[in-house]
Amino acid sequence: MVGYRNIYHESVIEQMMYSRDDYMYVILTTDTCGCEDLEKCVDKMGGKVKHILPIINGVAAYLPTSGIRSASVEKAINKVYLDDRVYKLMDTSPITIGADYANRLGLTGKGVGVAVIDTGVYPHSDLVTPTNRITGFK
Repeated sequence: MVGYRNIYHESVIEQMMYSRDDYMYVILTTDTCGCEDLEKCVDKMGGKVKHILPIINGVAAYLPTSGIRSASVEKAINKVYLDDRVYKLMDTSPITIGADYANRLGLTGKGVGVAVIDTGVYPHSDLVTPTNRITGFK
């Protein structure tokens, strides 16, 4: 089912095994070429690009499962991830950080910028490739 190269995230394989859907939303990334080449691959596999994701050198696409199966032979693709919905868990977070108290006082945080200062940040390839997204790293 999923060829010679280890390019599929486990969630993609699981979705393909248990879903009866003919199409899936996926994110394809590359490290050898640009997003334009991925767009050509998506078209060749019978899919449709939904979003171009230059910050990760990838595309979000709607692909037939047969196209996803053939992705392993496309040299431009280095990883296939499931593009799934993500939900925030706001039922416990506000209480945990004390935001419920601030909200009762009328403090919402609207219009406030946030910066993270953490001495433990490491310039991991996920954060610096294809472009460095760590601002002010020293």
